[in-house]
Amino acid sequence: MFGYLRIGRNTRKLLCHLGKYKMTQNKPPPTLDEYRAFHSMVCPPHVARRCVHSIVGSGGVFLFGTPGAHERGRTDFSSWSGMWSYYLLVLCTLTGLSTLLGLTDEVDAREFSQGDETSSLTEDLAKWFRSERNESVAVSKREIEYCRRAALRDIGDVGNEKCEEIPRIKLRRRFEYDFHLIGANVIMVHFTTSTTHFASSSNSPADDGSGDLLHVVEVYQFRSWFVTVIERIVEEAIHFASMLDPCHWRSYVTPIVRKDKAS
Repeated sequence: MFGYLRIGRNTRKLLCHLGKYKMTQNKPPPTLDEYRAFHSMVCPPHVARRCVHSIVGSGGVFLFGTPGAHERGRTDFSSWSGMWSYYLLVLCTLTGLSTLLGLTDEVDAREFSQGDETSSLTEDLAKWFRSERNESVAVSKREIEYCRRAALRDIGDVGNEKCEEIPRIKLRRRFEYDFHLIGANVIMVHFTTSTTHFASSSNSPADDGSGDLLHVVEVYQFRSWFVTVIERIVEEAIHFASMLDPCHWRSYVTPIVRKDKAS
């Protein structure tokens, strides 16, 4: 089930003034090696904080779930946010232990120069959005479009359903891991979106200081027999962590509710 992480711009400003949330506008983005440690689940706290803030500080979206969860309408979003969530996932999913025991394969970890830019998920880019080892593990167009529309709604450039301006996508990074201890294939795709309006705004820094929004979509699938148990643990850990981490409370995109007129 996909988790949804996004903090409203006003909330981020308030937390910043209170000293409880540090924005990363004037700080360099995490390095590729720092993101590698973050996604392989063996990340020290100060690095994990930088990686989380590079996404949250930009106002981006973090989607986290199994293949096709978004298409199936499983939109019971829970917050994947902050240090509590990260280390609960490390412990509960045993992914960190898998890496420490040398039972994790780093299939891919790369950074794209300036980002490969496109307005849609073309065939040339599609190969980067699916697993090399398990083709069923893939980021779909629906997830990409969801992140783009959510970003536009936040800055007031679009209504609830349709947008006239489609922001650019820049593919920034791609990671893939095979956690043998728990039998899980995982891919993580980093990409940014921007609009003409937003690019000139100084309120939402990107991880590279460009003003773009950094989004991360992570898709995983378990191959082992205890898949149901692990998935349930992941969902509960995310939900529990969201209640413990007030500095990373989310703000939802207002759902569209259609009401038929009374006859």
